[in-house]
Amino acid sequence: AAMAAKAGVTYVHEAATGAVAGVKEVDLLHHAFAQQGFAVRGSMSLWGENLQDFTAAGIVPGSGDDRLRSQTVKWVSDGSNQGYTGYMRENYLGRDSRGVANFTPEQLADNFAKTVAAQWPIMCHANGDAALDMVMDAFAATAKLPSWDPAKRHRIEHCSLLHDEHIAAMAALGVTPSFLMNHVRLWGRVMRDEILGADRAQLLDRCASVAAAGLRASFHCDFSVSPIAPLNYVATAAARTMADGGEVLNPGERVSVAQALRGSTIDAAWMCHADGLVGSLAAGKAADFVLLGGDPLAHQDDPDAVRDIPVLATYLDGDEVYSA
Repeated sequence: AAMAAKAGVTYVHEAATGAVAGVKEVDLLHHAFAQQGFAVRGSMSLWGENLQDFTAAGIVPGSGDDRLRSQTVKWVSDGSNQGYTGYMRENYLGRDSRGVANFTPEQLADNFAKTVAAQWPIMCHANGDAALDMVMDAFAATAKLPSWDPAKRHRIEHCSLLHDEHIAAMAALGVTPSFLMNHVRLWGRVMRDEILGADRAQLLDRCASVAAAGLRASFHCDFSVSPIAPLNYVATAAARTMADGGEVLNPGERVSVAQALRGSTIDAAWMCHADGLVGSLAAGKAADFVLLGGDPLAHQDDPDAVRDIPVLATYLDGDEVYSA
């Protein structure tokens, strides 16, 4: 929490609650977040494998308080592309493997059906393009059920390698993406040259295309997969500069700095069902805000400079929780 506050974060999303110790993780996290001086507020995505146990414990969507709420149920359809376990349509470069699917299509659709029957929003991890094929098929099947509600803000986490047909299907169903933006910067060159090849690397984190389709996207770090640094996500979404070599990965997918800021503020809050509380400064919302040593909007012509803006202070409920 202190690390997040130092990076200018006031709200975090814990994306696998209950995966290790089951239901008691919910009580443990509520206890931690309620401590005097705890530097962030947030929400949880409950581990889908234990959905029945959470239901039996009386946990429903929105359970908790303004410090911490249970908001979504998490399913993991595949692995990671950098780990060669993301589920791909075609083999990885130089390997006789296209990764791993964690469920059959039928199993995943059944998991989604159970989730919406219990009135939960779905948060599904998907990296490879074959995983996204399976996930979108499962969403399409679930959308035909009486319990489907597109207003639940169902989301795909990472949503790494998007084809045009995935974006069209997401727009039709109202399913939104959250991008692990640091991967463009930290892994882009390796993805292009060693893991995927030049053509498939163009599919990584297609921010401009999803915006053009009318979708709201958020950005995350998947800590500890990559560092907590929202100004880095903003800079990368707007510049798409790869750290290794300084080239730009698919410049057509760059967005404006203003649009990228939304992905780490109000659009991220909306995706976490918290936009009535955080994500923008307005009367009636929490006094959670960050003081920066520069204006990100002044760097539209050089968005890489946004990542170097210092965080001077972070406030939660009007109280200073970090000072440089």
